[in-house]
Amino acid sequence: QASSQWGSSSSQIHISCKPKAAFKALAGVLHASIVESEYSKAASMATRTSAGGGVFVLAKVLSGGSVVQLDVKCACSTKQLSECTARLITQALAGMSL
Repeated sequence: QASSQWGSSSSQIHISCKPKAAFKALAGVLHASIVESEYSKAASMATRTSAGGGVFVLAKVLSGGSVVQLDVKCACSTKQLSECTARLITQALAGMSL
């Protein structure tokens, strides 16, 4: 994918469970694989959209473990679709309670 076609979006979710459990739950919801994790501080995930685009998520723990920052990047066939997909994913995840 050309770099000009990438879309990105961010959000935060509050968690009441351990960060590792939150990362696993997020990966499950996204049907994503955890590509890399750094203890209970961060995790990188990757998955594909039904249209074949790539979705990449970096989840980082903030505020003493009660908040997870989600940075979503998406590469679809057009920049508009990539931005829309990334925004929809972060909006859906922001409403979660873990």
